[in-house]
Amino acid sequence: NYTDQNGRPIKADSEAYSELNDDEQEMLADVTSGATMSLSDAHGYFIEAIRASYENRIDLNLNIK
Repeated sequence: NYTDQNGRPIKADSEAYSELNDDEQEMLADVTSGATMSLSDAHGYFIEAIRASYENRIDLNLNIK
């Protein structure tokens, strides 16, 4: 409800933003000001990449003397 088709938070100057209530607009401003990256970009979905790397992890048990 709060992102555009690319997964980025909707902008304050958009029609979708103006349809939000005051609490939602405030929440979205907090999310936007704290965001450092989009969850989706030209390379794919960030969360899916993290999940895939976790699922494909290799357990290393190293004994160091």
